[in-house]
Amino acid sequence: YMGTGGLCMGMLGFVRSGVLLCQAGRAAAGSKVGGTAIVMMHVGAPENGDMIERFYQRLESDTFVTHRTLDSSSVRSWEEGHRSLGGYTSPLKLWLTKQSQQLCSALDQQHPETAPHKPYLMFRHSGPTADEILKTMQNDGITRAVAFLQHPQWSCSLGGTCLNHLWSSLTSLGMENTFQWSVIDRWGTNSLFAHAIAKSVQDSLDQIPFFARKRGVLLFTAPSVDVGSLAMGDTYVQEVSETAHTVMQQLNYSHQYMLAWTKSPFQVSSLEPNASQMIQSLGAQGRDAVVVIPVDATCDNFQTQYGIDRLMRQVGQSAGVRHFKKLPGLNDSNSLHKALVDIVLKHFAGQTPHSHQYRLRCPGCTNPECRRVINPPQK
Repeated sequence: YMGTGGLCMGMLGFVRSGVLLCQAGRAAAGSKVGGTAIVMMHVGAPENGDMIERFYQRLESDTFVTHRTLDSSSVRSWEEGHRSLGGYTSPLKLWLTKQSQQLCSALDQQHPETAPHKPYLMFRHSGPTADEILKTMQNDGITRAVAFLQHPQWSCSLGGTCLNHLWSSLTSLGMENTFQWSVIDRWGTNSLFAHAIAKSVQDSLDQIPFFARKRGVLLFTAPSVDVGSLAMGDTYVQEVSETAHTVMQQLNYSHQYMLAWTKSPFQVSSLEPNASQMIQSLGAQGRDAVVVIPVDATCDNFQTQYGIDRLMRQVGQSAGVRHFKKLPGLNDSNSLHKALVDIVLKHFAGQTPHSHQYRLRCPGCTNPECRRVINPPQK
């Protein structure tokens, strides 16, 4: 396993049931037994076009969020999008695998007191599931686990449902005392994460001709969530806005900027303004240079590669936005790697099982199980 004893020689990694395995090189003699699991958690994504409808049906039936009705036209649109990309396969699992391997290798060197660190992936609505990974962790002799949400900003509909499902799975499997858990529940304002985005923004701006670049607009985007969850007190909009401001601080507010939301696949009241409509309006104003900056994800995915890079680009070009740039995913970049390591090291140094905000339940929430941590480490 990556991170076992800090050594993984003759790298030949692959993914199986969400556990990142290494073909050669086991732990050095005398290494500590057990270790710390770094569990990269995400709602998941359909891996290909055939899985889209099933994926969204699982989202629709998620009992940990408010009731949602699937928009069948959106599902058909995504299926057509997958086909138009020629048998597209989601890279989400690939990039999270690489990120977590690199992260655990660095943690073994920089934080040996919690080593060995072992990476796992856990997806809410696509495999590998919580039940599968918890059983694997138990078989691997894991004693401590960090639930590391891969949604930088907190949302009850995203990271919240991942954690609620994790606690539910631990209870149903009778594993409440098997691992000591802590949670990295939000990190959208981490300075190194903001720096990674800002560097990529500057690289994109540098590709635009000078005079168009000067009047360019930076459009931060994130997926819309149900307005009903916000009415209960979900801080999602606030946190996405804070990420945008932190990035702009890194850029010294060099350009005008705004925040807009991409479409939800559900028949719900969505957040406004809509990103595609804003690009159309910017084009109508004569703004011919727009850089779209998805801040909700650390890697390329179908939403960014099709929803933004293709559909939104077409909207922009039709509206006169001649210089349309979509920020590439950070993927396995060195700047993102440094940010992830910094986030986990600060979590270990903080000696707390979660962020200061985590225990603040939405005032309108009726789920008594929200915002808990099962079997946290003792101080």
